[in-house]
Amino acid sequence: MNRLFVGFALAVLIVALVFINQGVKKSGTPDHDEDAPPRTAAAAQKPAGKVPGMATTATDLPAEQTVGDPASAKHKIVVGWSYNEANQQKPETLAAPLRAIRNYAQKTGSSVVIVNTDVPVSDRSPAARSITENGVFVDGKSVVSGDLSAKPAQEVVGAVQAAAR
Repeated sequence: MNRLFVGFALAVLIVALVFINQGVKKSGTPDHDEDAPPRTAAAAQKPAGKVPGMATTATDLPAEQTVGDPASAKHKIVVGWSYNEANQQKPETLAAPLRAIRNYAQKTGSSVVIVNTDVPVSDRSPAARSITENGVFVDGKSVVSGDLSAKPAQEVVGAVQAAAR
């Protein structure tokens, strides 16, 4: 009788463990890191539900963006930027000059490559790997150096216009 009771108790315990294990699997958060497709550069550039070019938080600024076709562009503009304490608290101070440069490039038939220099070179697209400094460069010449968020958008675009003449 004792052996029968012990065998029955073990069978009930095994069945209970199987049900508990299934419940834990169903209620746990799935870990699909291995199954997820890799993020493309295009998906990383455009946050869902946002108006392009309008930053409302520091994370809304794209790490890399290209406007226009560099092969047929009138002028090639390159912009390097990075986060600092000021533009993280007020992202519009950085977003306004970037938006103004994008608009200028679209209106004039120029191309612009905008890159966050905080992103490691190995994680960037081939077109953006050569950008290592913060500032604005028009046709290879520096027109604005350093932090763009410290300069008004009109000043930055004015420097770009002067260099593109």
